[in-house]
Amino acid sequence: MQEHEMHAEFIEVERGLIELLIQKAGKPLVAVGTTSLRTLESLYWLGARIINNPQAFENELPSLNQWEAYEHTLLPEKTEALHALLNFYRERPTAG
Repeated sequence: MQEHEMHAEFIEVERGLIELLIQKAGKPLVAVGTTSLRTLESLYWLGARIINNPQAFENELPSLNQWEAYEHTLLPEKTEALHALLNFYRERPTAG
C-alpha cells in the first residue's frame, strides 16, 4: 500500500462552505462521492497542519501529501481545524 501513489486533486472551496461546516458541526453530514469525501478530509487536515505548524503555508499554496494525515502529532477537534483554516484565509485575502 505504501508504494501506491495517490493522484492529486485540485479543490476549490469557498469560505462560506467552511463557515457552514462549522455552523453545522455535530449534525450528520453525508459526502456523496470520493472527491467530496476527500475534500472534507482535506479541509480538516489543512486546518490541523496550520495548528501544528502555523508557518506551514508561508511560501506555498495549501496542499497535502497522501501520508500527511499519519504524520500529525496533535489532532484538533474538527471545528478547531476548520476555524484555523478559515482564519488562514481571512488573514490572506489572496489565498482563497
